[in-house]
Amino acid sequence: MLVLSRKENETIVIDTNIRVTILRCGNGRVRIGIQAPDEVSIKRSELIERELEPTDFPPIMAVGTDLLSHSADCLGTVPSGAGHA
Repeated sequence: MLVLSRKENETIVIDTNIRVTILRCGNGRVRIGIQAPDEVSIKRSELIERELEPTDFPPIMAVGTDLLSHSADCLGTVPSGAGHA
């Protein structure tokens, strides 16, 4: 990680087409402005982390008795409620 110090109204240029300007510092916060081409995606890290967290579980699928019986045969057990011939 490259670490730079900048004062208010100073700019950092990345790859000639992205400009990061320090707009304001104070109260434990830094306000920055970012100029970049439209094709460059800019997101706060907490939003990316939230997108990566599974929020919805996949729907529960009904399992047929035949599949349960077959699984039980493989394990050598009989599931409750499954008829076994």
